[in-house]
Amino acid sequence: MKLRYCFLLFLVVTVKPLFAQKTLGPLTVEKIMRDQKWIGTSPSNPYWSADGRYLFFSWNPEKAMSDSLYYITLTDKTPHKATVDMRQNIPSFNSIVYNTPKTAYAYTKDGDLFYVDAQKKERRVTQTTENESSPQFIDRDTKIAFTRAQNVYAWEIASGLTTQLTNFVKGTASREATLNAQEKWLQQDAIRMSEVLQERKEKRDSAEAYNKRTKQKELRSIYTEDKTVFGAVVSPDGRFVTYRLGRQAANAKNTIIPNYVTESGFTTDINGRTKVGAPQTASELYIFDREKDTVLLVKTDAIPGITDLPDYAKDYPAKDTTKKKPVSRTVNFRGPVWNDEGTKAVIEVRSADNKDRWIMLLDPATATL
Repeated sequence: MKLRYCFLLFLVVTVKPLFAQKTLGPLTVEKIMRDQKWIGTSPSNPYWSADGRYLFFSWNPEKAMSDSLYYITLTDKTPHKATVDMRQNIPSFNSIVYNTPKTAYAYTKDGDLFYVDAQKKERRVTQTTENESSPQFIDRDTKIAFTRAQNVYAWEIASGLTTQLTNFVKGTASREATLNAQEKWLQQDAIRMSEVLQERKEKRDSAEAYNKRTKQKELRSIYTEDKTVFGAVVSPDGRFVTYRLGRQAANAKNTIIPNYVTESGFTTDINGRTKVGAPQTASELYIFDREKDTVLLVKTDAIPGITDLPDYAKDYPAKDTTKKKPVSRTVNFRGPVWNDEGTKAVIEVRSADNKDRWIMLLDPATATL
């Protein structure tokens, strides 16, 4: 019996250290700031190839200057470094968009648009010096819309026909010169007194009427004044095009940071951000209804709390900030995300002062939130 107890005691004493947890030392700045080259690097940025055959990730097991692209497969779990040809031909994960049943997809590479059908056959859609981007399937997956030089185009998969959907033009629409009362009287009097002028006017009016009757409908020109167009998105049914117009904030002065360590040996300036409280860039959201050929501005007056002042305004009653007429704050938009029918969309609205964010439902037919 004594021998048995001695054996159990010996077993406990010898096995317990094997399962004891290692005592961790205190966390110091030196440990936190250790270079990854000393402690090893972990894989990062994993993503699947479009055909689901490869799982790519960034890794640096060789402790090189930067990470390299590696991959594994479902049957081979050993990491392999991607070849130069593989890196050049595999599209970026962020550029791939799928059709509704996920049987085909489109992507952009080196500024051109590509389409891969259900049989995994790839077709090059564009080969231009312009940069094509932001592909999306529309019209029941029969077309692919994309952006080129800020305008939106649609490529029909069956026929290969490319159609321009928007025509954004810098500046404002030109207006015909109007005559004052005296000029109108002089013009009418000159025509009344001259048979030649009357004949010329009749021919001109007839030609204009004929051209108006036979003229094909042109794509509407959308004038953007001095603003920049960005974020154009087509609804799934192809009827609506949402886009944003933005203008740099006026009188927003950036801070200057001196850079003393330069290859030239001379101090250079680095443009920093603006000071806190400086005017911020804001954007406007518009909807182009291609069916009705109209452009509507999405108004933000009905957003709950759009005129609310920041809470700190209550601490300054002497400034009388709480008694001023409420003014709608400037905002920025993100989205939209459409439903499958293209009749509704969800959009994110952020106030330019970064105090509020709203998730709103957009009715594109009426441009209301």
